[in-house]
Amino acid sequence: MKLKILFIYSNESDPCTQLHCFELAKGLERYAGTSIVHFKDLVESILLDYHVVIFQRIGATGTEVAKKDFDFISFLIKKYRTTKVFIYFLDDLVVEDQGGMPKEFMRMCHAVICTTERLKKNLSSFNERIYVLRNYVDLDFVKAVKKRKLKGFNAIWISTAGLGADMMKQIINQVNKDMPISFFYFGGMHKSLADIEGIFSYPFQPFRDMISWLKGCDILLNPMSPDQEYKTMLENRTKRNIEEFLQCKSEIKYILAGATKTAFISSITESNLYAVTSNWNGLLLEDTVTDWVDAIKRLYHDAELRKTMIKNAYADVMDRYTLKDAARNAMEIFTGLLGCHLENHSLN
Repeated sequence: MKLKILFIYSNESDPCTQLHCFELAKGLERYAGTSIVHFKDLVESILLDYHVVIFQRIGATGTEVAKKDFDFISFLIKKYRTTKVFIYFLDDLVVEDQGGMPKEFMRMCHAVICTTERLKKNLSSFNERIYVLRNYVDLDFVKAVKKRKLKGFNAIWISTAGLGADMMKQIINQVNKDMPISFFYFGGMHKSLADIEGIFSYPFQPFRDMISWLKGCDILLNPMSPDQEYKTMLENRTKRNIEEFLQCKSEIKYILAGATKTAFISSITESNLYAVTSNWNGLLLEDTVTDWVDAIKRLYHDAELRKTMIKNAYADVMDRYTLKDAARNAMEIFTGLLGCHLENHSLN
């Protein structure tokens, strides 16, 4: 029996959909038949041919899921739960979105996949079968993307929510007093940062374009210190402490930096501590302006340290974070779940 896997998504422009739906489906093709469908295009007949059905962050991507759509999906899960394995894939602590819809999906599904051990602990009350699939990158895709041609020394800062904005404004101002570094920001705060001297500010770009920018820059900056406005907004949204939310986030920025051969500087979080040995494959810093200014200056002046960190990070990503390995790990999860399922039910 060749395993057949169906991915159901809600927001094609969301970076997590690109990674955990389209990229993962591509990686799984060597092991199984895979298909992808938007939740609004889901009909009962589509479901019939598949053994594993993955709901990729439905209800937690900013795309509204109407009650009729939620009720229809719930109906399908209940009707076919003895003949198929249903999995919910969540990579952020956003379980309260849309009236707690992610929590309801996790309770209905046979299992949950998330991206960090810290997130697993936070989700454990919603499902007893929670698996960690650490993030990854399609290195073949990255290699095929053309490097963006930029002059001079360049630092890139990518954050949908503009994490670290207050600190970054001070850092950039201080750094540019002493050395000519171009800073490029991509994310949702591009308009509010556009008038800040020393920052070239852009909206979030398609994944291919972001890889091109990363390949053209020398340093990827990953500050994770929230300002008060973001803290208040996120805590209201998630009903969780901001620190817990940030500690649940994965090391995806490190993975992308390693894959694109860009030096990595980041705030200290649990996942970044898992991935990064400071001064070996990146730099992990306390969230102070002085520490960040000193680190940027250090990498600007010390080309050998920068090259060594990039070399080590790239080798590490090649060893631990490839799409090929992620697909193999995902298949282990799927086949294990199916094996348990077969003990009690007969799968078609």
